[in-house]
Amino acid sequence: CATADVTAVADHDTGGDPTLHPELLELLRMCRERGVRRVSICTNGIRLAQDPALVEQLASLDARVALSYSTQEPEADRALNGASLLELK
Repeated sequence: CATADVTAVADHDTGGDPTLHPELLELLRMCRERGVRRVSICTNGIRLAQDPALVEQLASLDARVALSYSTQEPEADRALNGASLLELK
């Protein structure tokens, strides 16, 4: 989204939770300003559960949010995440 002439219809980035990126909101704003009609992120939801202001900011940008869950099994949750996160999620 950083170029002035946007020709891409979609961008799908993976490799970490986007809500941890310090410039996420600015990047989404840039996409909107350049005419990208649909912006979306996929997150494990942890930061969203802890930061209601971020949820409000994403909503103000009309960002679509997909939640990703690894498991509902407590043992697998600890093994995959290094902590018990089921209740938080």
